[in-house]
Amino acid sequence: MSLKAFYQHLELISDRGVRPSLSRIQEAVHILGDPQKKYKIIHIAGTNGKGTVSNYTANLLSLNGYKVGMTMSPHVNDYRERIQISNSQTSSMQLIPEKDLLDVHSYLIQKLPDSLNLTYFEWGILLALEYFKLKKVDFAVLETGLGGRWDATNICESIFSAITTIDYDHTEYLGDTKSKILIEKLQIIKKNSDFLFGPNETELILLAKNKCQQQNTNFNLATDILNSPKQQKNVSYIKNNTDLPPYLENNFLFCFAICLTLIKKGIPLEFLKYANELSQKLPPARIETIQKDPTIILDGAHNIAGVKTLKKYLKSQHNNRYTLVFGCLKDRQMDQLVSEIISSSQNYWPLFEAGQRATSFNTYNKVKQKFGGEIVDLDQDFKTKLLDKKLIEPIIVCGSFYLCSQIKNLICN
Repeated sequence: MSLKAFYQHLELISDRGVRPSLSRIQEAVHILGDPQKKYKIIHIAGTNGKGTVSNYTANLLSLNGYKVGMTMSPHVNDYRERIQISNSQTSSMQLIPEKDLLDVHSYLIQKLPDSLNLTYFEWGILLALEYFKLKKVDFAVLETGLGGRWDATNICESIFSAITTIDYDHTEYLGDTKSKILIEKLQIIKKNSDFLFGPNETELILLAKNKCQQQNTNFNLATDILNSPKQQKNVSYIKNNTDLPPYLENNFLFCFAICLTLIKKGIPLEFLKYANELSQKLPPARIETIQKDPTIILDGAHNIAGVKTLKKYLKSQHNNRYTLVFGCLKDRQMDQLVSEIISSSQNYWPLFEAGQRATSFNTYNKVKQKFGGEIVDLDQDFKTKLLDKKLIEPIIVCGSFYLCSQIKNLICN
């Protein structure tokens, strides 16, 4: 099996899209001998922050000497970001080696019938679950892809689950209110386990508590843990000994709350000892600087809540002086996202990117007519624009992880 053949297979199944059901992947893991039952599962969902929190949690476990697997999506630089394993020598998470990826892929091709019609995301999760079994991990930290109820990761019986935030995203699948969205995500809670909840809205807390009662699962509210007198000194220590922007600090503290919940569950862990080192272990495209002169910063903010958070960061750190490069996928309301962030930008480039999932050029034209700006073609114009000496720095790229990936490949290659 070659890497080219691997990507050809992914391209072949990518057209299958989102098809809400667990039956396909349940049959697949049954054929494989249920690899997900060979290790402890930590399951993390949420509208925003779940990828960063999953990353922090996996690295924390690794720093504490556990063998850890982690799933993450989407990838920015390399498909292998989706499947990571701890390195015993460095205690850091590393991408699945290319040979291992191809070996596991070949095994799945051999074992699983084409008639299953597995989706792109399901195939990636199966690769991860089988690989983690082969590597005999102690823990697997699984980030949900979309929602919870029908997410491919939800076939796993987790010992611990968490929801970071609840806001509006993927409403066509999850519902048009926060309560409806939460109900879908709460389906990751398993019986007789532990659960940590991030949101503070009373209505959402009641829904989460009720679900935990139904599942005989311990409910934990992150703010109650972090604001308790017992933890005030530790929270202050973390804030004073890490250099993180507010929204990343919130994710980091949520990971601390996860740590405390796991300790209460009987899993030995140290957090403060590794706080500074852990805070520097960030996934790609989270306020990521990829170039200086001119300075280019990538952030995967792609929904209203994410864009609002990014806007606060830009106001506090860059005094609203920057060039905004924005592009999003066709399933997004581009005008709503742009209207949320454009008011604070001095320069604006709607960045057109051709592709099957890209927003149409007609939509870009409509957004340009409404908000102004200069449509820049990613392949033809972007690098030339960077040579403009009158450019306002930094250049902020946001709107989708896929756009961040394209920009990073263009600049770094």
